[in-house]
Amino acid sequence: MPPPSPTSLSGVIARSTISSPSDDAARQAAHRASLSAATPSFPAGFSLRAAKLSFVPKEAPSMGPLPMNVCLLSFPPTSSYEIALTRNVLCGAPITYIRDNILAGRPPLGSLLINNKISNVCAPTGLADAAELCKAVEAALPGAALPSSTGVIGWSLPLPEMLAALPPLLEGGGGGTPLDFATAIMTTDRYPKLRSRSVGGSVVMGVAKGAGMIEPNLGTMLAYVLLDFDIPAEDFEEVAGGVVDGSFNCVSVDGDESTSDTVVVVSSNEGRRPDRSEYPLIREALEGICGELARDIVRNGEGTSHVIACSVLNYPGASAAAVAKKVVNSPLIKTAIAGNDPNIGRLASAIGSYMGKHETGVPTTWKDTLRIKIGDDVVFDEGAFCLGPGMEEKLSAYIKARQFGESTCYPETEECVEIEVDFGCEGGDKAKVWGSDLTKEYVSVNADYRS
Repeated sequence: MPPPSPTSLSGVIARSTISSPSDDAARQAAHRASLSAATPSFPAGFSLRAAKLSFVPKEAPSMGPLPMNVCLLSFPPTSSYEIALTRNVLCGAPITYIRDNILAGRPPLGSLLINNKISNVCAPTGLADAAELCKAVEAALPGAALPSSTGVIGWSLPLPEMLAALPPLLEGGGGGTPLDFATAIMTTDRYPKLRSRSVGGSVVMGVAKGAGMIEPNLGTMLAYVLLDFDIPAEDFEEVAGGVVDGSFNCVSVDGDESTSDTVVVVSSNEGRRPDRSEYPLIREALEGICGELARDIVRNGEGTSHVIACSVLNYPGASAAAVAKKVVNSPLIKTAIAGNDPNIGRLASAIGSYMGKHETGVPTTWKDTLRIKIGDDVVFDEGAFCLGPGMEEKLSAYIKARQFGESTCYPETEECVEIEVDFGCEGGDKAKVWGSDLTKEYVSVNADYRS
């Protein structure tokens, strides 16, 4: 029996009532084929080469040889780029390098050098290693090199092995595809994340890596969004500045902010120069791709079996997003959703706890207008729960219908468990945040991550 047909861009494979290893392999292959078909090539000017190497971590030699991917994305030097970085103070050496050598002087950018397996965080020679690798790239290619590392925190990069892998990457040419790029940067990701849109005859595309240690203020996560429109550097912030705010800054898997989060939006400027009237359309495409990638990261979260989407409306306090984050990060809510249990007492408790701790100056009249919905059903209204006969069973069925496998290597659905919290304060703040449930598989993945 042939695998179900994928959708053109989302890569979501229809679920079957009967699943076997061979079915899963076929659906995984179909998902990857759909990604390749939707985005077969890079925007003009971008070229990818990747290498695999083997190394023995000096901090844990008993683990023996481990694999690492190193990929180099090169493009004509350009000053049309925007970069967002983690706010974690104990950050990775690549973050410090980017701040000191890229953002401080904004030299023309000509390449991205990315490795997985080791995140190069607080290693004794971490900054010097990042600088030496970038220097080797810049000696062969024009423009500044931007480093990114993701993986185990605390280990040192295998610098000799990485330097030995560089010459074939620097010889020119390319041949790597967007799917190769999305695959090469994976660590505990179950499947690659690749999205694209067509705007004015050009392709805008993005790839992302991330599955755990995902938290707003960049939600360990790397994302690269590429375009070829010839947009002057002085206009690029207008087009691409702040695109992370409604996307990568609105997702959370486990509430742990990464040391290495990096989002780069860069144009090769090899395409046509758009009229300024087209800037809003290009920005809409960038925001759309970032939003899709951010939600892909949550759906691909370590051990995730449900995505939770929490909308907060008409909020009387300072930050509706903070309330939504409180909901999606509550361990009790996350575990209830994992078990298909509509435990709305936990939901009300999380909201009341947040308001008691953080919004003591807000008039308590919001309690009389608060309305909470799960899916289309109102479960709390005007200060009281709404739990008639059969409601628990209905809500449980709603949650279960949005469940997917904790370790499947393709996205089975894009549906979310929708929670709406309306404070009823007309004109108040609003926000939507996406999070994941908390399963036994999440614990297993993170307990065995380095074992």
